[in-house]
Amino acid sequence: MILTGSKRSPKLGEDFMPVSFSRTGEFASAPVVFSGYGMKVPASDKQAAYDSYLGVDVNAKWVLVFRDLPEDVPSDRRQYLSLFSRVQHKATVARNLGALGLLVIQPSTKALATVKFEGALSDSSLAVINVSVAMAADLLGVSIEKIEAMKKELDSGMTKDASEVQGVQLSAQVDLKVEKAKGHNVVALLKVPGAKQTVMVGAHGDHLGIGEIGSSLARGDESH
Repeated sequence: MILTGSKRSPKLGEDFMPVSFSRTGEFASAPVVFSGYGMKVPASDKQAAYDSYLGVDVNAKWVLVFRDLPEDVPSDRRQYLSLFSRVQHKATVARNLGALGLLVIQPSTKALATVKFEGALSDSSLAVINVSVAMAADLLGVSIEKIEAMKKELDSGMTKDASEVQGVQLSAQVDLKVEKAKGHNVVALLKVPGAKQTVMVGAHGDHLGIGEIGSSLARGDESH
């Protein structure tokens, strides 16, 4: 990844990491647009619309957005916005607007994750790359503290017009290798001698997963 107009030379794994459903290949140098939470949400009978793309054309440009959704909104509002907050959905929105790529700012408290299978994006035609808060700050020419203040402002549920970052151009090359593996399942026959009927109650004992090839909700020793 090459960043023109900045002193930073982005490093893979420290400043950026592509996601598994990103388009691969070379992406020519293009401007960067900051677009808040990167969501376009239609109005419902109970909820107002939410549009992070007001006031700017993102065609053939990189779009820089925060991950997830506004945090400090009423629960009913948060539940509605959550339907449009997944990275895959944000990528589809950016793609439909003609964006070259989507840059997703990761939480400042977390290191960039390694590439894990997150589901395919049908007919993906744009790059999708996670970036650190430090790199986002560099892209916008502000401090990390300013990035956090911008996020806090958006967390109230307000929207601000998207804006193109002046004097910055970004190019990238994304190479991903798909590795396939075989999984195993268990098929069993349960017989209870003497019983005319049997009631079996089941649950997913492995519902958290261990995160070897995909996302996992397991924490600490839960993955063992």
